[in-house]
Formats: sequence, structure tokens, C-alpha cells
Amino acid sequence: MAGQSDPHISLFSPQEIEFMAEDELVEIVPNIRMDPLNFISGDFGPFFPQIPAKVPLWLAVALKKRGKCTIRPPQWMSIVELASLTSSIQLTRNFENFEIPCKSGSLNISHLSAMEVNVVRPFVVRSLQAFYKHDNPVVMADLDSASDRQPQVRQPQVPRNAQRQPLKRR
Repeated sequence: MAGQSDPHISLFSPQEIEFMAEDELVEIVPNIRMDPLNFISGDFGPFFPQIPAKVPLWLAVALKKRGKCTIRPPQWMSIVELASLTSSIQLTRNFENFEIPCKSGSLNISHLSAMEVNVVRPFVVRSLQAFYKHDNPVVMADLDSASDRQPQVRQPQVPRNAQRQPLKRR
């Protein structure tokens, strides 16, 4: 997704994601017998005690609050699945060898996640520029001043001897 490195660039807000997730079908085990429930989003039921049924998450939560069912966790929430998912995420997030090339060598940092690399990157780049500047001060002389300055808007030049027009009063 585009907003993985920057939380401000996202397609959906957390509230919108939560709203969409509430339509996910989950399995419940009803405690009582109920006739089918008719909603705009569809018909769910009939419900019989101890016989599993699939309903949207919002309906499962509403029935659970009233003590009319229990919610079965989905297969991906089992301990084995979550452990394998956690280990695979850790393997993909860790970089075995993160190198920043520069003219006088390279900097090698091991076992950083993508978030840590993004946090450390500005510091590392400036540090490498400082090292390179000490090796070759002529090339890097203006780089320091250019990186610290904010872009400036140029004002139009007006000759000093130009006469100013007085403002009109009402």
C-alpha cells in the first residue's frame, strides 16, 4: 500500500477500514433458536442452538453482547498460524545487509526493519556527507549551506529612485 512508510498518505482512514472490516463473515454458535434475520445487506439464519452459522462481524458482536451466541475465532487466529505469520513478518522486515554506498566506501548496518531504516537514513546520509566533506572540501562546500537553507522567494527588484504612487483615499 502507498502509505506504509508515511502514515499521512493512506487510501482509507482507520475508521473507514474498521467499517469495512465489520462486513467480514465470521462463524458463531448460537445459544438459542431464532428465525432468519432480514437486513438490507442480506438474510442471515435461521439459527439453531449449537449449530454454527456465518454472519457479518457487526451482527456477531451484537448477538454476543446480548448473550445469544459465542463467536468462533477464524482459522488464521490460531496460535500456530499467528506464530508462523509473526516469524515470516520478522524475516521479511529485517534486512540482512543494508548498505549505503558512498565514494569513500560504504556503511554496512545489519538487521534493521524498514521503519528503522527510514528513521536512521537522514542521520546516516548527513554523517556520510560530513565524512566526504573532510576528504574533499571543495566539492562539498556548498552542500552544507544548501541542505540547511529553506527555499527563498525572490522579491521583484524595484529601483531605489523609483517614485511611489500614493494610495487613493475614499
